[in-house]
Formats: sequence, C-alpha cells, structure tokens
Amino acid sequence: MDRKTTGSTPSPYYFNQFEPNNQMTLYSLASQIVMSSPVRGVIIDAAQIAEGFSRFTRGFTYRTQDQLDEWLTDLKFWFAKAEDYAAEGYWPMNDTACDKFGGCRFREVCSKSPSVREQFLKSNFTKQEEGERWNPLKPR
Repeated sequence: MDRKTTGSTPSPYYFNQFEPNNQMTLYSLASQIVMSSPVRGVIIDAAQIAEGFSRFTRGFTYRTQDQLDEWLTDLKFWFAKAEDYAAEGYWPMNDTACDKFGGCRFREVCSKSPSVREQFLKSNFTKQEEGERWNPLKPR
C-alpha cells in the first residue's frame, strides 16, 4: 500500500501514471520476497488536497509475474550499464529524465557548459569521503 497526495482529481487518468512505474513494480516485487507470498500489485490511496476540501480515492496497480521478471531483467541491464559508466569514468547525460519527479538535483550542473561543470560541482556539492558509506539518516 502506498499513499499519494495530489492537487488534481485522482481519476483513472491519475492512477494510469503508475503503470508502468519503477516504484510500484519494486513494491510488488519486494512484497513477494518479504512476505514469501504472491503479491498481485499495490493499493494506492490518493488524497486530493485543495483549498477548502480534500478528496480521497483508492486505486490499484497490478503486476503479472512476467512483468516482474522483465523488470528484473531490465534492472540487471541498467546495473551493467552503470558499472560500465563507472569503469569508463563517464556518465552520459540523460536529459529526458530532467523533469521527472520535480527535477533532478544535478539539472543545474548539466545546464552548464562541459568546460565548467567540474568546477561547478566542486563549489556547490560535497564529495563523499573515500570508503565512507552513504547513510540516509545523516543530514547532507
């Protein structure tokens, strides 16, 4: 189950954005693993928050085992690509992802000329220390 908020009316059109959707597919897959039980999908409780009223609607997004298997195959492909990029030391820009989910944190970096990006990164971002593990509880 997931809870979402929106300013728009949670209609069938709203719920269509979750098919396909990485987050919901991963929830379905992880639920099967954690619960050791077949999980068909995710319940989405949507709350429309507007001035003077709120509206609540429940929707569903389903995944077949074939879809979950395909997602895992694709994930392995993308992990292999990421390993290749890391080995090459080059990460190609994916400008089609810039606007998804409110924008990428590095959008401002990518908008700079390639000749100044490294300096911009150094002056506006903190590099993780070598060997330090990322901790989601540590303020950044």
